[in-house]
Amino acid sequence: ETLLSLAQSAGADVRRGARIARLEHGEKTVVKWKEAADAAEARARLVVGADGSHSTVRRMAGFQPCEDPDRIVIAGVMVEDTPVPDDSVHLLLGEGGIVLFFPQGKHRARAYYAYPAQGGMQAMQGEENKSNFREICRAIGVPNGWLEEAKLTGPLAQFHGADIWVEHPAKDGVVLVGDAAAKPDPCWGTGLSLTLLDVRTLRDQLLADSDWHAAIHRYADLHDDYFRSLHAVESWMADLLWDEGPDADARRASVLPNLDQPGNPDIIGLGPESPVDAAAGSLT
Repeated sequence: ETLLSLAQSAGADVRRGARIARLEHGEKTVVKWKEAADAAEARARLVVGADGSHSTVRRMAGFQPCEDPDRIVIAGVMVEDTPVPDDSVHLLLGEGGIVLFFPQGKHRARAYYAYPAQGGMQAMQGEENKSNFREICRAIGVPNGWLEEAKLTGPLAQFHGADIWVEHPAKDGVVLVGDAAAKPDPCWGTGLSLTLLDVRTLRDQLLADSDWHAAIHRYADLHDDYFRSLHAVESWMADLLWDEGPDADARRASVLPNLDQPGNPDIIGLGPESPVDAAAGSLT
Protein backbone atom coordinates (compact mmCIF):
# COMPACT_ATOMS: atom_id res chain seq x y z
CA GLU A 1 0.00 0.00 0.00
CA THR A 2 2.83 2.38 0.84
CA LEU A 3 4.58 1.77 -2.47
CA LEU A 4 1.34 2.09 -4.45
CA SER A 5 0.53 5.38 -2.69
CA LEU A 6 3.99 6.71 -3.47
CA ALA A 7 3.64 5.62 -7.10
CA GLN A 8 0.26 7.32 -7.42
CA SER A 9 1.56 10.53 -5.86
CA ALA A 10 4.35 10.50 -8.47
CA GLY A 11 1.79 10.25 -11.29
CA ALA A 12 1.35 6.50 -11.79
CA ASP A 13 -2.03 5.13 -12.90
CA VAL A 14 -2.68 2.15 -10.62
CA ARG A 15 -5.19 -0.47 -11.80
CA ARG A 16 -6.35 -2.99 -9.20
CA GLY A 17 -7.70 -6.39 -10.15
CA ALA A 18 -6.33 -6.16 -13.69
CA ARG A 19 -5.13 -9.29 -15.50
CA ILE A 20 -2.89 -9.13 -18.56
CA ALA A 21 -4.55 -10.78 -21.56
CA ARG A 22 -1.94 -10.11 -24.26
CA LEU A 23 1.44 -8.49 -24.74
CA GLU A 24 2.56 -7.41 -28.20
CA HIS A 25 6.16 -6.39 -28.65
CA GLY A 26 8.51 -5.63 -31.52
CA GLU A 27 7.85 -2.62 -33.73
CA LYS A 28 5.20 -1.49 -31.23
CA THR A 29 4.59 -2.50 -27.65
CA VAL A 30 0.96 -2.93 -26.61
CA VAL A 31 -0.43 -4.31 -23.37
CA LYS A 32 -4.01 -5.62 -23.31
CA TRP A 33 -5.70 -6.41 -20.03
CA LYS A 34 -9.05 -7.06 -18.40
CA GLU A 35 -10.57 -5.32 -15.39
CA ALA A 36 -13.66 -7.17 -14.19
CA ALA A 37 -15.66 -7.62 -17.44
CA ASP A 38 -14.02 -4.71 -19.28
CA ALA A 39 -11.14 -4.97 -21.75
CA ALA A 40 -8.53 -2.25 -22.13
CA GLU A 41 -5.20 -1.70 -23.86
CA ALA A 42 -2.35 0.79 -23.91
CA ARG A 43 0.72 1.43 -26.02
CA ALA A 44 3.95 1.77 -24.12
CA ARG A 45 7.46 2.95 -24.82
CA LEU A 46 8.64 0.28 -22.41
CA VAL A 47 6.99 -2.56 -20.47
CA VAL A 48 8.65 -3.56 -17.20
CA GLY A 49 7.80 -7.03 -15.94
CA ALA A 50 7.99 -6.94 -12.15
CA ASP A 51 5.51 -9.74 -11.57
CA GLY A 52 7.49 -12.36 -9.69
CA SER A 53 9.11 -15.71 -10.29
CA HIS A 54 6.10 -17.04 -12.27
CA SER A 55 6.07 -13.88 -14.40
CA THR A 56 3.28 -13.56 -16.98
CA VAL A 57 5.22 -10.81 -18.76
CA ARG A 58 8.26 -13.09 -19.04
CA ARG A 59 6.19 -15.85 -20.60
CA MET A 60 4.27 -13.59 -22.98
CA ALA A 61 7.46 -11.84 -24.13
CA GLY A 62 9.08 -15.19 -24.93
CA PHE A 63 11.94 -15.12 -22.43
CA GLN A 64 13.27 -18.61 -21.67
CA PRO A 65 14.10 -19.06 -17.97
CA CYS A 66 17.02 -21.14 -16.74
CA GLU A 67 16.69 -23.14 -13.52
CA ASP A 68 19.11 -24.85 -11.15
CA PRO A 69 18.39 -28.40 -9.99
CA ASP A 70 16.37 -28.60 -6.78
CA ARG A 71 18.91 -28.81 -4.00
CA ILE A 72 17.38 -27.18 -0.94
CA VAL A 73 13.86 -26.75 0.46
CA ILE A 74 13.16 -23.88 2.85
CA ALA A 75 10.22 -23.49 5.26
CA GLY A 76 9.48 -20.32 7.19
CA VAL A 77 7.11 -18.76 9.72
CA MET A 78 6.84 -15.69 11.96
CA VAL A 79 7.70 -16.27 15.64
CA GLU A 80 6.30 -13.89 18.26
CA ASP A 81 6.92 -13.53 22.00
CA THR A 82 10.44 -14.90 21.66
CA PRO A 83 13.49 -13.58 23.58
CA VAL A 84 15.82 -14.15 20.59
CA PRO A 85 18.57 -11.46 20.75
CA ASP A 86 17.96 -8.59 18.32
CA ASP A 87 21.61 -7.72 17.66
CA SER A 88 22.33 -10.29 14.92
CA VAL A 89 21.03 -12.94 12.56
CA HIS A 90 21.32 -16.43 14.08
CA LEU A 91 22.26 -19.51 12.01
CA LEU A 92 22.30 -22.99 13.57
CA LEU A 93 23.72 -25.92 11.63
CA GLY A 94 22.60 -29.37 12.73
CA GLU A 95 22.02 -32.90 11.54
CA GLY A 96 19.93 -32.75 8.35
CA GLY A 97 19.48 -29.02 8.00
CA ILE A 98 19.96 -25.45 9.19
CA VAL A 99 17.73 -23.01 11.07
CA LEU A 100 17.96 -19.25 10.68
CA PHE A 101 16.38 -16.64 12.95
CA PHE A 102 16.04 -13.08 11.60
CA PRO A 103 14.98 -10.80 14.51
CA GLN A 104 12.30 -8.23 13.62
CA GLY A 105 12.24 -6.30 16.92
CA LYS A 106 9.54 -6.29 19.62
CA HIS A 107 10.30 -9.95 20.48
CA ARG A 108 9.51 -11.15 16.96
CA ALA A 109 11.62 -13.06 14.45
CA ARG A 110 11.32 -14.70 11.07
CA ALA A 111 12.39 -18.35 11.46
CA TYR A 112 13.47 -20.57 8.57
CA TYR A 113 14.36 -24.25 8.32
CA ALA A 114 16.34 -25.35 5.24
CA TYR A 115 17.07 -28.97 4.35
CA PRO A 116 18.27 -31.02 1.35
CA ALA A 117 15.65 -31.59 -1.35
CA GLN A 118 16.95 -35.02 -2.30
CA GLY A 119 14.94 -36.72 0.44
CA GLY A 120 11.65 -35.17 -0.68
CA MET A 121 9.42 -32.53 0.90
CA GLN A 122 8.90 -32.81 4.66
CA ALA A 123 5.64 -31.97 6.47
CA MET A 124 6.41 -28.27 6.93
CA GLN A 125 3.36 -26.57 5.38
CA GLY A 126 0.18 -25.27 7.00
CA GLU A 127 -1.18 -24.77 10.49
CA GLU A 128 -1.23 -28.48 11.29
CA ASN A 129 2.56 -28.77 10.88
CA LYS A 130 3.68 -25.90 13.11
CA SER A 131 4.44 -28.34 15.91
CA ASN A 132 6.73 -30.24 13.50
CA PHE A 133 8.53 -26.98 12.72
CA ARG A 134 8.98 -26.22 16.41
CA GLU A 135 10.42 -29.69 17.12
CA ILE A 136 12.81 -29.48 14.16
CA CYS A 137 14.12 -26.16 15.49
CA ARG A 138 14.78 -27.75 18.88
CA ALA A 139 16.49 -30.75 17.30
CA ILE A 140 18.79 -28.50 15.22
CA GLY A 141 19.85 -26.66 18.40
CA VAL A 142 17.63 -23.59 18.80
CA PRO A 143 17.68 -22.68 22.52
CA ASN A 144 14.51 -23.91 24.20
CA GLY A 145 14.01 -20.49 25.75
CA TRP A 146 13.51 -18.98 22.29
CA LEU A 147 10.61 -21.38 21.65
CA GLU A 148 9.07 -22.31 24.98
CA GLU A 149 6.59 -19.42 25.25
CA ALA A 150 6.78 -18.37 21.61
CA LYS A 151 3.83 -18.31 19.23
CA LEU A 152 4.18 -19.34 15.58
CA THR A 153 1.92 -16.85 13.82
CA GLY A 154 0.99 -16.28 10.22
CA PRO A 155 1.33 -18.96 7.54
CA LEU A 156 3.89 -21.75 7.63
CA ALA A 157 4.99 -22.24 4.02
CA GLN A 158 7.85 -23.99 2.26
CA PHE A 159 9.46 -23.58 -1.14
CA HIS A 160 12.05 -25.20 -3.36
CA GLY A 161 15.22 -23.12 -3.28
CA ALA A 162 16.41 -23.51 -6.90
CA ASP A 163 17.49 -20.30 -8.64
CA ILE A 164 15.39 -19.32 -11.68
CA TRP A 165 16.75 -16.65 -14.01
CA VAL A 166 16.75 -15.19 -17.51
CA GLU A 167 19.92 -14.56 -19.44
CA HIS A 168 19.84 -10.94 -20.66
CA PRO A 169 16.36 -9.90 -19.41
CA ALA A 170 15.63 -7.27 -22.11
CA LYS A 171 14.16 -7.48 -25.61
CA ASP A 172 11.91 -5.53 -28.01
CA GLY A 173 10.61 -2.90 -25.57
CA VAL A 174 10.26 -5.34 -22.65
CA VAL A 175 12.53 -5.60 -19.62
CA LEU A 176 12.35 -7.77 -16.48
CA VAL A 177 13.28 -6.84 -12.90
CA GLY A 178 13.21 -8.60 -9.54
CA ASP A 179 12.15 -12.25 -9.37
CA ALA A 180 10.85 -12.05 -12.95
CA ALA A 181 14.46 -11.54 -14.08
CA ALA A 182 16.20 -13.70 -11.47
CA LYS A 183 14.86 -15.42 -8.36
CA PRO A 184 17.77 -16.37 -6.09
CA ASP A 185 17.57 -19.20 -3.58
CA PRO A 186 15.48 -17.74 -0.71
CA CYS A 187 17.78 -19.46 1.81
CA TRP A 188 20.21 -16.56 1.43
CA GLY A 189 17.78 -13.67 1.86
CA THR A 190 19.05 -11.72 -1.16
CA GLY A 191 15.88 -11.39 -3.25
CA LEU A 192 14.91 -7.91 -2.07
CA SER A 193 18.50 -6.64 -2.41
CA LEU A 194 18.62 -7.96 -5.97
CA THR A 195 15.25 -6.39 -6.82
CA LEU A 196 16.27 -2.97 -5.52
CA LEU A 197 19.57 -3.19 -7.39
CA ASP A 198 17.65 -4.02 -10.59
CA VAL A 199 15.36 -1.03 -10.14
CA ARG A 200 18.23 1.36 -9.43
CA THR A 201 20.30 0.06 -12.36
CA LEU A 202 17.40 0.25 -14.82
CA ARG A 203 16.47 3.74 -13.61
CA ASP A 204 20.03 4.99 -14.03
CA GLN A 205 20.33 3.60 -17.56
CA LEU A 206 16.99 5.08 -18.68
CA LEU A 207 17.86 8.49 -17.26
CA ALA A 208 21.29 8.45 -18.89
CA ASP A 209 20.17 7.77 -22.47
CA SER A 210 17.15 8.85 -24.50
CA ASP A 211 17.66 5.73 -26.62
CA TRP A 212 15.77 3.35 -24.36
CA HIS A 213 16.49 0.38 -26.62
CA ALA A 214 20.20 0.79 -25.92
CA ALA A 215 19.52 1.62 -22.25
CA ILE A 216 17.61 -1.57 -21.46
CA HIS A 217 20.28 -3.73 -23.10
CA ARG A 218 22.98 -2.03 -21.00
CA TYR A 219 20.81 -2.72 -17.94
CA ALA A 220 20.52 -6.39 -18.96
CA ASP A 221 24.32 -6.67 -19.35
CA LEU A 222 24.88 -5.17 -15.90
CA HIS A 223 22.16 -7.36 -14.39
CA ASP A 224 23.80 -10.49 -15.83
CA ASP A 225 27.15 -9.49 -14.33
CA TYR A 226 25.94 -8.98 -10.77
CA PHE A 227 23.54 -11.92 -10.83
CA ARG A 228 26.35 -14.25 -12.00
CA SER A 229 28.44 -13.04 -9.07
CA LEU A 230 25.58 -13.63 -6.63
CA HIS A 231 24.88 -17.05 -8.14
CA ALA A 232 28.54 -18.03 -7.77
CA VAL A 233 28.63 -17.13 -4.06
CA GLU A 234 25.32 -18.96 -3.52
CA SER A 235 26.82 -22.07 -5.11
CA TRP A 236 29.96 -21.85 -2.95
CA MET A 237 27.92 -21.47 0.22
CA ALA A 238 25.57 -24.31 -0.72
CA ASP A 239 28.58 -26.56 -1.37
CA LEU A 240 30.06 -25.52 1.97
CA LEU A 241 26.90 -26.20 3.98
CA TRP A 242 25.32 -29.12 2.14
CA ASP A 243 28.13 -31.32 0.78
CA GLU A 244 28.59 -34.54 2.74
CA GLY A 245 31.60 -36.67 3.65
CA PRO A 246 34.93 -36.26 5.49
CA ASP A 247 36.31 -33.67 3.06
CA ALA A 248 33.17 -31.56 3.40
CA ASP A 249 33.30 -31.83 7.21
CA ALA A 250 36.95 -30.73 7.21
CA ARG A 251 36.14 -27.80 4.90
CA ARG A 252 33.37 -26.61 7.23
CA ALA A 253 35.63 -26.91 10.27
CA SER A 254 38.22 -24.77 8.49
CA VAL A 255 35.99 -22.17 6.83
CA LEU A 256 33.02 -21.47 9.09
CA PRO A 257 35.03 -19.98 12.00
CA ASN A 258 36.69 -17.55 9.55
CA LEU A 259 33.76 -16.37 7.44
CA ASP A 260 33.54 -13.08 9.32
CA GLN A 261 37.00 -11.99 8.19
CA PRO A 262 37.18 -8.96 5.80
CA GLY A 263 37.22 -9.90 2.13
CA ASN A 264 35.41 -13.21 2.59
CA PRO A 265 32.03 -13.98 0.98
CA ASP A 266 29.22 -12.35 2.97
CA ILE A 267 26.06 -13.33 1.14
CA ILE A 268 23.71 -12.55 4.04
CA GLY A 269 25.18 -9.11 4.73
CA LEU A 270 26.24 -7.91 1.26
CA GLY A 271 24.06 -9.94 -1.10
CA PRO A 272 24.88 -9.09 -4.73
CA GLU A 273 27.90 -7.04 -3.61
CA SER A 274 29.55 -9.91 -1.71
CA PRO A 275 33.23 -10.50 -2.71
CA VAL A 276 33.37 -12.90 -5.66
CA ASP A 277 36.92 -13.28 -6.96
CA ALA A 278 39.64 -15.91 -6.93
CA ALA A 279 40.56 -15.20 -3.29
CA ALA A 280 36.95 -15.48 -2.08
CA GLY A 281 36.44 -18.63 -4.12
CA SER A 282 39.55 -20.31 -2.78
CA LEU A 283 38.28 -19.87 0.79
CA THR A 284 35.13 -21.88 0.19
